[in-house]
Amino acid sequence: MITPPLMPGPALLVDDIVDSAWTLTVLTALLRQAGCPTVYPLALASTSVKN
Repeated sequence: MITPPLMPGPALLVDDIVDSAWTLTVLTALLRQAGCPTVYPLALASTSVKN
């Protein structure tokens, strides 16, 4: 659970490895609900393979 007050500016959300992006999706929603105006998700690596 994320509780206010948060910094009034944008947030950079960093994840080391993304599988389905579900963690980034949920945490972005929680940050937005807590009052963060903008969330920039960033993944350092991905497990998905594209052909």
